[in-house]
Amino acid sequence: MVVTDIFTTFRLSMKPIIKNVFGYIFIIFLLETINWST
Repeated sequence: MVVTDIFTTFRLSMKPIIKNVFGYIFIIFLLETINWST
């Protein structure tokens, strides 16, 4: 039960970081696509 609690807290604290990383990759990808198409 304690391990599950720690895991849940860890996952919840990691969520914004993962979201930021995906947003960063998405922006890079978008810029690369724009550069490639022009």
